[in-house]
Amino acid sequence: MVSINKIIFKIFLVINIVLHIIFFNFISNIFYLIHHPNIISTNYIKRNDIYRKFSEYQFSISNDYSLSNPSGVKTELGYQKGNRKSIFNFYVTYKDLSNKSPQYVYVEVNGKNHTMLEKYDWDYDYTDGVLYEFNATADELGLDRLGYYDYCFYAFNGTVLERLPTSKDVYFDFELVNAPPELYPIENMCEPKVGYFYTEFVFRVNYTDIDNDTPKYIYVQFINLDVKIKMERENPLDKNNIDGVIYIGKIRGLPVGGVYQYYYIVSDGFNSEIFLYNGTKPFIGPYVEIDIQFTFLLILNLIILGMCYTLIVIYYVNRLIKKFFKNKLK
Repeated sequence: MVSINKIIFKIFLVINIVLHIIFFNFISNIFYLIHHPNIISTNYIKRNDIYRKFSEYQFSISNDYSLSNPSGVKTELGYQKGNRKSIFNFYVTYKDLSNKSPQYVYVEVNGKNHTMLEKYDWDYDYTDGVLYEFNATADELGLDRLGYYDYCFYAFNGTVLERLPTSKDVYFDFELVNAPPELYPIENMCEPKVGYFYTEFVFRVNYTDIDNDTPKYIYVQFINLDVKIKMERENPLDKNNIDGVIYIGKIRGLPVGGVYQYYYIVSDGFNSEIFLYNGTKPFIGPYVEIDIQFTFLLILNLIILGMCYTLIVIYYVNRLIKKFFKNKLK
């Protein structure tokens, strides 16, 4: 009797354990489905993420960041565009619910493939996504013209090649825009530093344009004088604006007024820029002072010239008077 009770008790205990396991698995599956709704759909799309359900695992890539310039953050150029000075940053997230790493991830830009690498070398959890990146300049990407360029992403996990966007005829795009010109200071930007109103002052600056655009205009603009100087190419044969061209402007006859301040205005036909010292304040110079020796000689000459005219006037007046009285006496 005792042995039968023990057998029944053991059977009951086993049944109870099995039921608890089944119930626990059921609750766990419900909880997982709530937090992972994509596994109940073979083609679930959310926030530009493409999910596919495979027999062994799930694998996807998603365009989380798009092309941005630079460093994945928005700049004054905004997203989806940059110029030849920009670093173009391509980002894509690779996901694998079985936590298997891809054999490769690359971005195709303008028909050429570029291998992407993990942005964070410590992130190996592919189940919630690993961010891949590729950074390059316009020249490294082979962008030889202004305008729009196509790009897309590919990833291969050893079995399936995934593309983003999924349709082979659809691409993302970004725009290569014109870069603004730049001016760089050189030695003897303004010479001489000190002069007089009759001194010819010469201004020089180094003009560069990464797009090799010839400037539409370059002016020296004085702050305390409503005068601007148009600058011309110092060497007419030097037309390589990428490595820099020296421009020169001249002016004579600046009024005596102490120290002048100035800045540069430049345009390449697409962008207009103001060039200041350190980007914050005007350049100082030149200093136009009074030439004491010249002024003294000028005044002395004027006095002598005035005396000469006075003597000439007295001489002719005296002759007229004599002639007048001579005629009267007759």
